[in-house]
Amino acid sequence: MPAFFIKSYESVGPIRFGMRQAELLSVVGHPVRELKNRRADTDLQFPGFSVRLSKGDGKVVEVGITPDTPVTLCDVDVFSSSDAFARLAKIDGAPTSTSAL
Repeated sequence: MPAFFIKSYESVGPIRFGMRQAELLSVVGHPVRELKNRRADTDLQFPGFSVRLSKGDGKVVEVGITPDTPVTLCDVDVFSSSDAFARLAKIDGAPTSTSAL
């Protein structure tokens, strides 16, 4: 399972927002499952993460990551660091919430 480094509004690991399915599959391989959601978007499920492709143009619009997958945002280990939310809120500078669910 790959480690993911998030670049806000750009990418999650090798997955860039706006990339097409063929390019996505060339960098992450084939999904273990492919579904259509209620809006007819395509959901591709991989071990440890999932990717949503827009119904309209088939480009990456969302990436989901399971808690057992290593994820780093702004040098914060998102799922393993006990103070991740507080550190990210501090980096944000103007968070709209200071508690997490």
